[in-house]
Amino acid sequence: MSDYALIPAAIEVLASTPAVMRAMLAPLPQGLIEQPGKEGWSARDVVAHLASRQRIAIIGRINAVLEQPGATMPGVPESLMDVVQYRSQPFAELLSEFEDGRTEAVALLRTVTSDQLDWRGVHHGVGELTIAEVIHHLAFHDLLHVSQAAQLASSPLEPLRGAMRVFR
Repeated sequence: MSDYALIPAAIEVLASTPAVMRAMLAPLPQGLIEQPGKEGWSARDVVAHLASRQRIAIIGRINAVLEQPGATMPGVPESLMDVVQYRSQPFAELLSEFEDGRTEAVALLRTVTSDQLDWRGVHHGVGELTIAEVIHHLAFHDLLHVSQAAQLASSPLEPLRGAMRVFR
């Protein structure tokens, strides 16, 4: 029996993020989703980031530990060059690619048994992590980026709210 309980909602967050991003962003004008915020990212960039990282951050890391407990988990390249590839796609295609990749990743996560949740791998930046910790981090990471995308999409609307700007 695992010492590391998995909050089932963590996998559900990961499963639902692409649909949430599609529902929130797809109806918006292209200019709104491409408008960069103060940190230089747009809502499109957030989706590109999530899509570009899931093959390594989810599938690669979980598979590495499932195949060999104690293995070094693959690192996610610091370069954003792979994000650039995703930025150039039409937004509808980017969302579809994100959905397809995430479906594959979630299918893998659903195969992890309760005993495997405490299997450990080595992350180059933080040391040993269990599979459960990786899954919980990934769900946390997704929720941060959903919030970020919502904030980025709403920013251009803020100054246009007239007297309603007194309300948050």
